[in-house]
Amino acid sequence: MEFNGLIDVYKKTLNSDSIAGLPRGFGVSCLGTIVHAGVFSVTYASLVPLIFGFKLLQL
Repeated sequence: MEFNGLIDVYKKTLNSDSIAGLPRGFGVSCLGTIVHAGVFSVTYASLVPLIFGFKLLQL
């Protein structure tokens, strides 16, 4: 096992990559969250009328 907890991750990252290594991967994580939220919203808005028989928004 490479890491033994969250503090160990921070220590090893700071030792190998300095402070610039901490935010690595943050952009990919944000992109994944945005895609997940979009898929969830579209799926929810599509399935509610099919399951419950009414529209969410009447525009």
